[in-house]
Amino acid sequence: MASFQHGMHQAHDATNPDDVGTSPAELKRVLAAQQAAAIANGPPAVAERVRRLELAINLLLDNADEITAAVAKDFGVRPEKVTRFADLLMALESCKQARDKVAAWAAPQRRVVDFPFNLVGATNYIEYTPKGVVGIVGPWNYPVMLVIGPLASAFAAGNSVMIKPSEYAPATAAILGKLVNAAYDETVAHVCNGGASVAAAFCALPFDHIVFTGSTTVGKLVAKAAAENLTPVTLELGGKCPVIIGADANIANAAARVAHGKVLNAGQTCL
Repeated sequence: MASFQHGMHQAHDATNPDDVGTSPAELKRVLAAQQAAAIANGPPAVAERVRRLELAINLLLDNADEITAAVAKDFGVRPEKVTRFADLLMALESCKQARDKVAAWAAPQRRVVDFPFNLVGATNYIEYTPKGVVGIVGPWNYPVMLVIGPLASAFAAGNSVMIKPSEYAPATAAILGKLVNAAYDETVAHVCNGGASVAAAFCALPFDHIVFTGSTTVGKLVAKAAAENLTPVTLELGGKCPVIIGADANIANAAARVAHGKVLNAGQTCL
C-alpha cells in the first residue's frame, strides 16, 4: 500500500491534500453491505436500472450550477462553458443513452442450436447478469464526466457502485459525495472521499470490477492491487493520439480543429 500511495503522490505536481476521508473499516463495511444486497435482491429489473439512471440525470440537471461552481473552485480558471459541455453534458448523455438502451442491452440474445439438439426443441440463448459491485476511481481533469459515465454503464448492467473521486478536485468530490450519498441508498451507490491512502485501500478491496481513469503510472498500481483479488479492471490511461491528415485535406481547417482539440481543458485531455 505504501508504494501505491507513493505512486499516487508522484503522479501529481500539486501539494498533496490532507489524507483524511473514508476509513478502511468504513470502506469494507459499505462494500459488504452492497455485496449482501446484491445476493439478497438478485439482479435489478430493467425498471429499477432506469430509475437509478433517471435519478442520476436529475441530480446533474437540478444541481448544475452548484456542480459547475465546485469545478471552478478546483480549477480556478476553467471556463464555465467548458465544464457545462465537457463534464455535465457528456455525463448527461452517458446516462441518457444508458437509460434509453438498457432494455435492449439487458435482453437475452438467442443463439443457434446445433444438430441434433435443434431437432428436439432445444433453445439456446445468452442472458447477461450483473457482476456485482463496481469500484470507480475518477481523475481530476474531468471530475464529473469520468465518474458519472462509468456509473451509468455500471447501473445499466445492474451493478451497484462505490466511487472514489480524485482528491485533487476536492470541491467537486465533496459535492458529488453530498449529492450521490443523499440520493441513493448506500447499497446502490456510495461516494468515498479521501487522499492517496484512501485510494490505495479502495483499490485493494475485493470488488467485482474496477474502473480507473488516470495516468499510466497509477494505472499500473491499480492493476497490481486489483490482481491480489483477481478483480478485473477497465483502465483508461493517458497517452498520445496521432493525427492523420489526408493529402487532399483542407490544411487550414485541419490545423484549427487539431489545435482546438489539443488545447481543450488546457490540454488535459486524452487527445
